[in-house]
Amino acid sequence: MFNPYKYAFCAVSSRVRLARNLADFPFSSKAGGGANEPIIELVARTLRPLGQFTLIKMSELDALQAEYLKEKYVISPLLMQNRISGGVIVNEDETLSVMINEEDHLRIQCVAGGFDLFGAYENLVFVSNKLAERMKFAFDSDYRYVTACLTNLGTGMRASVMLLLPALTRSGKIKKYISEMKALGLVVRGAFGEGSEPEGCLYQISNEVTLAYDEEEILGMVDFCASKICEAEIAERNERFRNNPLEVEDECMRAYAILKSARLISYEEFLRLYVSASLGGYYGFYNVDVGLLNSLLVNMRPAVLEYVKTPENKQKRDEIRAQTLRGVL
Repeated sequence: MFNPYKYAFCAVSSRVRLARNLADFPFSSKAGGGANEPIIELVARTLRPLGQFTLIKMSELDALQAEYLKEKYVISPLLMQNRISGGVIVNEDETLSVMINEEDHLRIQCVAGGFDLFGAYENLVFVSNKLAERMKFAFDSDYRYVTACLTNLGTGMRASVMLLLPALTRSGKIKKYISEMKALGLVVRGAFGEGSEPEGCLYQISNEVTLAYDEEEILGMVDFCASKICEAEIAERNERFRNNPLEVEDECMRAYAILKSARLISYEEFLRLYVSASLGGYYGFYNVDVGLLNSLLVNMRPAVLEYVKTPENKQKRDEIRAQTLRGVL
């Protein structure tokens, strides 16, 4: 039986997203001015009775607030650009959101910690069904859900797992797996999806094809391939430790010590040290809550810290980051 905890120090998070368009409104690319602005209130009225969602209009956000939501994976870089009719409805812990008037009318997404694609999908379906009760989605009997981009046609689903792959990256073997994933209809991207570069050995594995497969098949395909990459990463980690255990332990212990004692630390330095500290947790050099450690990847980002702590300058932000790390670790 599959055990998601087996890959706890490889799989950082899982995300499932559904693209939907409303039959009675023009596609976002064809809608002039605020033609699709009524969709915001329509979605809000549908989800508000559930009692856990907050409506945020892009027109009401300043640059820092928008960047904060992007760094928390609540909104996409594309939605940030729509300050006229763009909006997002998000739940209390910011794990489930509905982006409105992005490339498609609706981008319904759920993020779960660790390796939990099916759990994320289960939460997503509940919201999607609630919206479908009140709205008529653009649907074709042959091609299923009609989307703005042909690559989303069909299920409109993107399922992805964020993986931490330092051993495969350092050995250069990651290139082989990226090529293999492409042949299987999957794609490997950076932390913020399409157009982004890998950051701190973090890679997003997701399906590229949504047509001719149903939701369960897509989830199963991404789940299987991501687990195989995790297996390869673990094998590479173990091989490195067998070859030079003292060097590996020294790297991990130094990184963990700095994270626990630094007084000033930039996000770039944190990211570099996080990779080694996570490896130390995997090897068992010290006890660390992997879920808490992975949550720092988001909570230590510059805009998140600025929004939550409001530091007056970069040095103060680096000081708060270091202070927070000491408190957590």
